[in-house]
Order: sequence, then C-alpha cells, then structure tokens
Amino acid sequence: MQKRILNLESHLRQTKAGETLFAFAGLFFQIDANDSQCVCNGMLKITRVEIKDGSGKLCCHFILDIENGNEFRTTVQRLFQDLSQRALDMHLGQDFEYLSPVETLEVAESVWFGLTLTFSFKNMRNCSADFVRDRILPALEKRLPLHFQNLQFWEENSEEESQELTARALREFASR
Repeated sequence: MQKRILNLESHLRQTKAGETLFAFAGLFFQIDANDSQCVCNGMLKITRVEIKDGSGKLCCHFILDIENGNEFRTTVQRLFQDLSQRALDMHLGQDFEYLSPVETLEVAESVWFGLTLTFSFKNMRNCSADFVRDRILPALEKRLPLHFQNLQFWEENSEEESQELTARALREFASR
C-alpha cells in the first residue's frame, strides 16, 4: 500500500482559491478595557466558498484600526474567541454546522489588526444576501460591541467593472 502525505500548504491554497468575494461593509467597534474606552473603525469582507456537494463556508474577515495598543487588541481578540457556536445556532438555522476557531492576523507595530470568523454550512443554498443581512450580521451585533454600516454585496462583473467598484468602495470608506 502506498502512503499518501497531505501537503497542508497546497491544500490551503486550493481552498482559498475557491473563495469568492461576497460582500463588504464598514464597521464601528467600541470596547471598554481597564476604565478606558476604545472606538475603532474597520472593514468587514465576507467571502464565500461552495464545495461540490453543496456545503460550504462564509468567512468574515474583520480589519480593525486599533490605535490604543495591545491592551485593546487582547480585549478584541478575547471577545471574538468568546463567541460560542451554541449562541449562534439559534440565529443561523439548521444548515449551520460549526464556527471554526478565530484566526488572527497581526502586523508588528501597526494599528491594523485582523480577525477571521469562518461559518460552515451543510447547505449553502440558503446563504444568500438576505441571510447575511438579516441573520449573520445581527447575530454578531448582538454578541459583539460593533455595528455594521453600508453593507454592499459583490456582483459578478467584468474585471474592469470589479476594479472600478472596489476603488470606489475603498474611497468612500477612507473618506469617512
């Protein structure tokens, strides 16, 4: 019998290659830590991965601008890690399978901080724009001290149209 060795890096690249941009929104995050308050702005990017059997994932990538140091980063990270699958089950319906552990991205000596929540579903058929707007984002707003603004869904456009829409959205976000 021949042994097969799984190349995790290659597997990860293949999985990420199937990700498509689904939606994005600005966000406002407010936390209290050790008698001081931190108000952060950021952006949410939602990607979608659908597997051949109809199952798949919605990945919520949070990019936060935290200028108040590591104390607030630690608090934000703890808040995201405290999200429980049980608390989300009631909001996300019977097709929701599980919430993957929170992934973090930190850039040394940067005010930017990233976190990813990955929601896995048995059936992606119901993971529509309405589902994201009416179920996922309200569930996160109930469990985290944040508010989403200007949710926009990505449409399948030509490469040129996509680049123009991305540039316009980033300009609007930066001008706030």
